[in-house]
Parts: sequence; C-alpha cells; structure tokens
Amino acid sequence: MIVWLASFPRSGNALTRFILQSCFGARNNHVPPGKLSEAREAGAVWFAKTHETDVPEDEPAICIIRDGRAALSSFHRYLRDFANSKVSLERVVQGRPRSWSDHINWILSRDPSNTLVLRYEELIETHNFTLRRIATFTRLPLLRPFKNAFDAFHKANPKMFGVGGNGLGIAEVERECGEVFWRVNGDAMRALGYEQCPCLKTAEQQPDIHPA
Repeated sequence: MIVWLASFPRSGNALTRFILQSCFGARNNHVPPGKLSEAREAGAVWFAKTHETDVPEDEPAICIIRDGRAALSSFHRYLRDFANSKVSLERVVQGRPRSWSDHINWILSRDPSNTLVLRYEELIETHNFTLRRIATFTRLPLLRPFKNAFDAFHKANPKMFGVGGNGLGIAEVERECGEVFWRVNGDAMRALGYEQCPCLKTAEQQPDIHPA
C-alpha cells in the first residue's frame, strides 16, 4: 500500500519523512523511483514523496502545509542555491514556477477520509497528539517520541536546512512583496486560518530554531 507524502516544496516533507523514520521505524519504507506498481501490491505501508497534485484520489495522502510566506521564501532560496535560478521573490510569490495557492486548493479539495493534513508549525514541535494522528492514519505503531535534530541537519547541509522556522521567511515576504503575496494567496491563507498580522514583528524578533 502506498501513502503519499504531498506538499508544496519546502513545506516540511523532509521533516515528515524524518519523523516517520525515527518515530515509526519507516527507514526503508520509501518508494524508489519507478517502483510504484510493486509498492501498491505490497502488504506493507510504503511512502511516496511528491510535490505534484496528481496523487490518485483513491490512495491515502499525508498532506503537509506551511504558512505560504515561509514556504515561498524558502522555495525562492532553494531555486537560487540549487537550481541557479535568477527568478525574483516576487515572481515566486506570484506562482512562478509553482503556485502555492493552487497546491493548497488541491489539498483542501481532497476527500478528508483519505487525507491527513499536517501543519509544519505542529510538526516542528511534534507532540504526542500529532504522532498519534500519524499512527492512526498510517496504522503504524509509534515506537519512540520525536527528537528535534535540526542542529545536526543544519551542520551537515546548511543550504538545504537553512533557518529552520517561519519567522524570517514571513518577515522577508511581508517586507519585500507583502501586498502582492496577499493579493495572490490571500484566499488560500485565510482558508487555512493564517491571517495577516497588522503588527508583524521584525525578522530579528522572530526566532527560527526548528527544522525546515
């Protein structure tokens, strides 16, 4: 059986996979490229990562969402550092090359009985309630509690695991192109319960100490 791990890029997919490995023992349960058919026929649970929206409706999906400002800021840095892209933050906010709003709308349109929605903001803390939700959805036994390993990840790959939280990304987007962001992504943000703060703290006041 396949359980999809679906998210917009830089929204917590890697963190979710780490939680599945460290807390549920799913270290070798990730589908290799080209092995979807075999995984579908297997009796065990297999996890398939995707940033696309073509996940079959009849297959379960864990969908990870993150405040759009933080996700798009991190995605912009990823494009710059790993794809040598010169695209501006404003164009990324507008949905080029990927639309954050479209991805969120797809998640919200899925059958809730076949979808577990996790928020990045709850994953970085990962209390027992979140772990129990994952265990119930995947039917995997919870083996051990979550231990934050961001410092080790950041030390090993500081570009991939950068600021480790939402504060800096939120502040950057609001400062550089906040009006454009809310015009393009405001409906999706409000659908998720994220509101624009009229008294947004500066980046220096926003701690970033958790896994990206």
